[in-house]
Amino acid sequence: YLVGPRVAGLLEKEVSRLLVEANLPGTLPADMPYSAMACEDFETVVQLVDRHGIDSVFGQKFRDQERKQWNWHGYISEVFRGEAHMENLFPEEYDELFLGLMSGGDDPLEGLKSR
Repeated sequence: YLVGPRVAGLLEKEVSRLLVEANLPGTLPADMPYSAMACEDFETVVQLVDRHGIDSVFGQKFRDQERKQWNWHGYISEVFRGEAHMENLFPEEYDELFLGLMSGGDDPLEGLKSR
């Protein structure tokens, strides 16, 4: 996933370019914020959204200019202390992918493609 202000800035520029190319309003990212995050963080974030609501989770991050720059793991650990360790939602897929990567095979996603 994307880390750091430089890479996040590149993503922002590319999204803006694609919006212009698609003839969509340039205000779309501000009106409907998006974020890139690690799969592990996604698993935690969706569970936090289920518990607290989307505005409580995403709103606090996107409305605060400092927190907006934080990676999701740091944000979750700070704002939702004690809730950062939640259920692994995809344990079988994680194990298959990890084992595929560790085996050094030609295609680490092979086991997941059959699903």
